[in-house]
Amino acid sequence: FFFLMIRRPPRSTPLYSSAASDVYKRQVYNTSGQPTGLAFDPEAGSYIADMAHQAILSQGLVGLKAEKFEVIKDYEGTPLLGPNSLIINKDGNSLFFTDSGPFGHTTTANPRGSVFTVDLESCIIKPLIHELLAYPCGLALSPDEAALYVAETCKN
Repeated sequence: FFFLMIRRPPRSTPLYSSAASDVYKRQVYNTSGQPTGLAFDPEAGSYIADMAHQAILSQGLVGLKAEKFEVIKDYEGTPLLGPNSLIINKDGNSLFFTDSGPFGHTTTANPRGSVFTVDLESCIIKPLIHELLAYPCGLALSPDEAALYVAETCKN
């Protein structure tokens, strides 16, 4: 699995065009895993939620080659189930992510999903909700960043 960079078509192209010539795409990075989310900090640093690696990854250049780095792989020594989605605040100092594992791993009968926050300056991870959600998989911050919204798929 890999992430693609997809550019918007020129203004003269219809917004919802399906013509292949209207879309520019190219592989930017390959995690060799199962990426489920992508977020950028203000300096264009990337953070990738990867279910197969059960980690939050980052990519960087080593020489001229893009390399992946594990940023977060566990909480207090316990492996993550499999991060699903993530978001970074406007200041770029806090990362929020869901940890749900593969679909069906956390359910209404066995709610093991979590939401974590990471201080990107100190690399301290804290649970906001720990092992209480049925497949959390979407995040959004309110415009003033006073509230974090979480989509809990198995509750719908």
